[in-house]
Amino acid sequence: MDDFSNLVFYRGFTPEDIPENDLYWLDGILEGEGCFKSSNGFGNSIVFGMTDLDIIEKVAYMFDTTVQNPIKRHLHKDMHYLQISGDKAARWMVVIRPFNVQ
Repeated sequence: MDDFSNLVFYRGFTPEDIPENDLYWLDGILEGEGCFKSSNGFGNSIVFGMTDLDIIEKVAYMFDTTVQNPIKRHLHKDMHYLQISGDKAARWMVVIRPFNVQ
């Protein structure tokens, strides 16, 4: 995994511990490349995918999760993705919401 020394968070921190500037960065990335889902029957989830592995690894590091195997696409770059669900996703949604630019 890459050196994430430019980010001021570490595994084990709660979302509330992450500095504001990193939350703005995360919100911007998720707004462009992610999907927030909430439904009564299936719960909450955040899905994020893109072709830039280094960026998705940073998001996975923040979420304390792993990047899934890439989706191979003919004539295009591989699509890397991750997903968090349940209470973990709901907590991140609450933390990120104030940073959404209207």
